[in-house]
Amino acid sequence: MKVVIIMSQYKKIIHRLIDALDTHEFEIFGELYTPFTIYHPLNENTQINREKFKTEILSLYDSFPDMKHSITETINEGNKTVILFTLEGTHKNVFRGNLPKGKKFKIQCFS
Repeated sequence: MKVVIIMSQYKKIIHRLIDALDTHEFEIFGELYTPFTIYHPLNENTQINREKFKTEILSLYDSFPDMKHSITETINEGNKTVILFTLEGTHKNVFRGNLPKGKKFKIQCFS
């Protein structure tokens, strides 16, 4: 089955995903990610599937429960969409073996 999505739909999907993550609606993974979704983690030369990606996201939001995205720009080109955003939160639980220190972070990102 071939799925055709017009460019404005990509933007809606990305924004829906970000809104769901920031409000901890993690069941969105079943709606917006197919089992065939491949994610390339930052700083890793690997690929992971939807379930591993979901586990990573849940761990991230457990460690930084107040984490929020502020989208500054969405760029569509063909069937690709890039978002520029600011990500900020507070380290409140163990993250990859690092004990929480209550420190806040704020970084500029693209995805």
